[in-house]
Amino acid sequence: MKGPEISRRKAMAGLAGAGGALGVSFGPALEQGNLAGGSSTALLLIDARQTDPATLAMVEQLYPAQRYEVLGQEPVRAWRDGLEVAVRKAGATHVVGRWDVVYVLSMLGREAALRTSIRQLGHGTFCLTLSTQA
Repeated sequence: MKGPEISRRKAMAGLAGAGGALGVSFGPALEQGNLAGGSSTALLLIDARQTDPATLAMVEQLYPAQRYEVLGQEPVRAWRDGLEVAVRKAGATHVVGRWDVVYVLSMLGREAALRTSIRQLGHGTFCLTLSTQA
């Protein structure tokens, strides 16, 4: 028996409309100051293309009670538009996404002298940890 099918559109609407669990998309949101400045809690970014319910459930188990944000735009543009500042303010950031997004952000993090660590969470899903600690 096949479970309920979730289209990409429905999944993205669910990500965007989840309110407290999943926040706004990075990009214009950073310019509006939606991120809490100077917070000591870790930031969790989820690539908007990670819409598989099993992946989202795994993220909920691995990172409970984290502040979630959706990485909705191209990673280099998000980094240049303020994501780097948000990562530094958070102190520790976890990025869950596909390999291409995680790899690009890890290189940008290394370029910015941040500590990086990548691990595979599942088939096609990786977690990048960016930290300001030495």
